[in-house]
Parts: sequence; C-alpha cells; structure tokens
Amino acid sequence: MAPTTEGRRGIRRPLDVVLVLFLASHIPVTLFFDAQIVLPASWFPDTLRDFSRLYLSWFNDPLLGAPSVWFRSLVWCELLFQLPFFFLGTYAMLQGRSWIRLPALLYVVHVLTTMVPIGAVLCTAMDGPLGPITAMQRLHLVLLYLPYAVLPALLGARAFSLPASPSSSPSPSPKGRKHR
Repeated sequence: MAPTTEGRRGIRRPLDVVLVLFLASHIPVTLFFDAQIVLPASWFPDTLRDFSRLYLSWFNDPLLGAPSVWFRSLVWCELLFQLPFFFLGTYAMLQGRSWIRLPALLYVVHVLTTMVPIGAVLCTAMDGPLGPITAMQRLHLVLLYLPYAVLPALLGARAFSLPASPSSSPSPSPKGRKHR
C-alpha cells in the first residue's frame, strides 16, 4: 500500500522551505534594519546602524537614503501588520495549517500593492543619497527588491493550495442513527 499524505502536516515541497525561510528571515530584517527608518536611532546598537550605512554606500538606495513620508508609512505598516504575520505565517507553513489562507491573502495584497510605488522609484529615480544612481546600482536594487514581490505572490498561491482543514468540511451524519 502506497503511503498517503492524509493527516501529514508541515513542509511538503521545496517551495515550502523557501517560503518558511523567507518569512522567518523577515523577522530580524524588520526588527533590526527596516525599523531604523521610523524608530529612534538610539534604540539600535552602533553595529546595526553601521550595517545600514554600509548598505547605503553599496547600493545608493533612493528609498532608504532620505525616506519620504509615504515610504515611512509603509515601514510602519510593515512593523504593525507584516511583522505579526511573519510569525503566524512561519508557524502555519511549518505546521501545514490551512487557516493561514485569509491572512496570507491580506499580506500578499498589501505587499504587492506597496511594491508598485517601490518598484517605480527604483526604476525611475535618478539620484540616491550618494548622488546619481549608476546602471549597476539600479540593477542590484531591482534584483534585491524583486524577491519581496515574487515570494509573497508564491506564498499566496501556496497558502491556497493547502488542503482544507477537516473541521472546515461538513461532517457526515452518523450511520445507523434513527432520526426522530
């Protein structure tokens, strides 16, 4: 008899591993780097602030050099909305929980919507915090940000391919029971 997947939970495909790593890696990135955009610098050790400066020196990122109000608002959304989802999503993907479908849909729609103006800035900005953006810097920035659009889209597709939980399907009526 061939083994079945009925009752199996958790990681079933290589994509699941990628998605779990994506979600779990977002937790420290959000807390230690993205949060520096909106929270007081004194809350972060010099090492983390130095790493952010190093990133800017390498990539000349126009979004992070002098963050605009709209970009700061997106970072607040990341801290308040996405960060809790990273924990929930990691847990749900590891456990194969189908209740993640609706939260994943909300996350995916939010992220893909925010990636439109981010992508527009990355593709059209002429200057970064260090002066003109070179073609190589622009290519690196687009490639660096691209997974933040592609992987959430894959997460949404994967979340909706999770089997429905047994509690969400109608339960069969007991056989042999007389109805009065």
